[in-house]
Amino acid sequence: MDDRRDTVLEDERLRTAERMAWASREANDAIFLFSADGAIRDCNAAAERRYGYSRAELLALNAGDLRARANGEAPSSQAEITQVLTQGNSVFECTHRRMDGASFPVEVSARAARFDSTAYVLAIVRDVSERKAIEAQAARLAATRERMLRDWHLQFDSMPLGCIIVDAQMRTTRYNPAFARTFGVDEKSGDVDLLAQIVPEDIRGGLVAWLRSLRDVREPAIGINENLRLDGTRITCRWTNIPLHDEEGSFVGVMCICEDITEAQSAQRALAASEARFRTLFEQASDAILAFDGSGRIVDANPEAVRMFGHAQEHLLGLTLDRLCLYTRPDPDTTTVGPVQRERWRMVRADGEELDADVSLRALDDGTHIASIRNESGLHAARRRIEWQRNLYDLLSRCAGEVARLESKQSMYDAVTRIAVEHGRFRFAWVGEVQPDGSVSKAARYGNDGGYVDRVSVSAFEHLPSGMGPTGRAIRSNSTQVANDFRTDPLTEPWRALARATGVGASAAIPLRVGGIATAALMVYADEPGFFNDEMVQTLEQVGAELSAGLDALETRRRLRESQHLLQTLIDGSPNPILSFGPDQRLTVVNKALGTLLGIDPARAIGRRRTDLFTEAQVARQQAWDDRVLATGEQVLVEERIELADGEHIFLTSKYPLRDTAGRIFGVGNVATEITQLHRIERELQQANSRLEELVLARTQELVVARDRAERADRTKTSFLSTISHELRSPLNAIMGFTDVLRLGMSGPLSSEQDSQLAIVQDASRSMLALINELLDLARIEAGRLALDIDTFEVGGLVERRVQALRPLSEPKGLALEVELPPRPVTISSDANRVGQVVTNLVSNAIKFTTSGGVTVRITQEPAVVSICIADTGPGIAEDDLERVFEPFEQAGDQQRRRDGTGLGLPIARQLARALGGDITVQSPPGEGCRFTLTLPLEPPTTQTGTVLQSSSPAPVTS
Repeated sequence: MDDRRDTVLEDERLRTAERMAWASREANDAIFLFSADGAIRDCNAAAERRYGYSRAELLALNAGDLRARANGEAPSSQAEITQVLTQGNSVFECTHRRMDGASFPVEVSARAARFDSTAYVLAIVRDVSERKAIEAQAARLAATRERMLRDWHLQFDSMPLGCIIVDAQMRTTRYNPAFARTFGVDEKSGDVDLLAQIVPEDIRGGLVAWLRSLRDVREPAIGINENLRLDGTRITCRWTNIPLHDEEGSFVGVMCICEDITEAQSAQRALAASEARFRTLFEQASDAILAFDGSGRIVDANPEAVRMFGHAQEHLLGLTLDRLCLYTRPDPDTTTVGPVQRERWRMVRADGEELDADVSLRALDDGTHIASIRNESGLHAARRRIEWQRNLYDLLSRCAGEVARLESKQSMYDAVTRIAVEHGRFRFAWVGEVQPDGSVSKAARYGNDGGYVDRVSVSAFEHLPSGMGPTGRAIRSNSTQVANDFRTDPLTEPWRALARATGVGASAAIPLRVGGIATAALMVYADEPGFFNDEMVQTLEQVGAELSAGLDALETRRRLRESQHLLQTLIDGSPNPILSFGPDQRLTVVNKALGTLLGIDPARAIGRRRTDLFTEAQVARQQAWDDRVLATGEQVLVEERIELADGEHIFLTSKYPLRDTAGRIFGVGNVATEITQLHRIERELQQANSRLEELVLARTQELVVARDRAERADRTKTSFLSTISHELRSPLNAIMGFTDVLRLGMSGPLSSEQDSQLAIVQDASRSMLALINELLDLARIEAGRLALDIDTFEVGGLVERRVQALRPLSEPKGLALEVELPPRPVTISSDANRVGQVVTNLVSNAIKFTTSGGVTVRITQEPAVVSICIADTGPGIAEDDLERVFEPFEQAGDQQRRRDGTGLGLPIARQLARALGGDITVQSPPGEGCRFTLTLPLEPPTTQTGTVLQSSSPAPVTS
């Protein structure tokens, strides 16, 4: 780090010297460096031009030799030099003479300076002949106003220095072109407050008051102050202010002559800053610097010298060189250049340690010698490190340049591996790229690898031995992996024998990333173990970062091209015309559909103006809508009509703002859908609708008449059934009553034949009564007058009672009649009588149509319902008849089975189930009989007893 700091400071010192040399060389004013006795120690080229001497001749003179002779005697400048050394700086005027004897007035700006503990005077000498002439001219103008007025335009406007005239109230009355150029003022400006504008605000008031105080002064007043150009730039000006009086001696204003001395001031400040920088470099230099006099006694030493030799500052000063230097010898690798001499010294520290030093010696004019001493201990390693730094920086810069230039991944890989070997001084390098199967392929290689790359096998998988090396780890961890010694590093064990055979000593693996994910690795190799230090690794990581950025850029460009191609494909594949305009009203997007419509080539249409494609009226309408989109940033739908060769076309156009990534609107997009045919169809549809409405109205009237007739017929049927049922049930009850009386013997004994015949009459009467009751139930349901008595009851008990009552029907046929109850009793709220009626109907039907086997009644409970399934082993029902059996007066099966009933039982049972909020479904798998399932809710649709449910169709009825 010390050597690096030394290099930086030495470079800074050289750059400072170069800037000083440039400033001195380019300055227009003469610059002298005087010693305390007035001798000229240095000067610039302007001094040679100004005085007509050569540099050597000037360095042989002193300050007094430059002064003009008075009465034939050579004047002395010692007083002025003493004053500058005492006060630190001074500005004065005097008369100098050239080599040819011509004299000229000068202004000397001098300041004290100290170099290497020696006092000097640095002086900037400006030829003020022109200014003096102007000042004399201005004085003459003040003395004779008439002559000034007579020669006014010629003298005032042609003055090379800026000049402004203000009246007694400090208002601007006139200024010349030079003033306008100096302060950036319009030559024809009539601003009367111009003087105030060019003076900084903090000194404006005092300066105006000072100018007004010149009313009682007859001599010009000179001053230097900072001013402002009208563009805000600050400049430094020297002002010669001449009071103006009229013939009566009254004060009428001030003529102010200005000279821009900004550059001279900058040069003086640069010299001062340079002196400060020289002192800073002396104090902070990484080399030891000693100043010693002619006897070898040390008179100054910088902090590095104190550190290097181990002496305290106060002890080091006053020592002679022979206390520090054992012997000296010239440097065989260098030669003496100008005043600098290079030597090798053997030196000794305060603690007795000896060191070799590279010494640069320079003798100053005052007899002082400066020695810059650099400790060369370990110089070989330092030089090698510097060489490697140079190589690494060269490697990084070249890789960055190639990556930025190349356009393919392979070319980048090839370039980086080549540069790594040729400029990074690595033995060989290769790039490994991860494949889909996890293997790492050799994408690029360069250098003499001795067969290493071909024989090594690398994987990105951790569970494989080939994936445990630096390359696999770098890819998996997404971080650099260094194996600085192949002989001992555990990471390199699988390849140790191969490395020994090919002479590989160390390696580094740098991950290469695409989108932040490691997809490859850059591998570099060296012969020497311990080769890679932190600085090398950091540089290689920067190379990897540059290459990764290049790969990211390639991937981004690839995706961009794919996106652009996909977008263009989607745009061209759309049957709808698509176009967009930029802010300059030129086309930026055109698809094939629009090109076909307008008869233009989409590729050649890009960049054309809107007026090239549409009429002025169309353009005006489109532009109005586009302006609205641009102003509001909202999408609009517009119906547009465009005249084409084949007639008018109508489009529904979606206009939307086009925004950049920052959200700024830069254009308007258009997607048009042609609706010309739709408009025609709409007109035809409107006409058809009108005709259809007339037909519907007429048909509706016919249907109303037919509905009224059907409702009257239905009511008549229902009333007829109800009346007939009631009329039939009365005599049937009488027949059944008297039959019971006769069979009980209440009217006398009967013979067995008579009793048998009466039993037939009784059975027929009961069948007739059941039919009548069914007809009455159907009439009530269809009339919506079915009354339900809702109560809470236990389902299992109800079902068992109803099934038990039907056992006399099953036992003669030898059928098994079983009831399967749930684990826990199920309680519901419903009409128990109607539920029992439905269960009785379903079970009796199952018994009726089953000749062998049995009937099983199974009760199951689900979250909100209870199911009662009646399964039999009868012949079953054909699939086509499954729903027909629930229609009134319809039966399934053969003619014999159809004669056994009326076809009302199942329709009434389903209507009752739906009136209770449930339903009946049927399944009949071939050869397995029938399964009728009654489903009832645990809670009914209504809990009010006696609710009449309106139901006139098979659809579910709710209470």
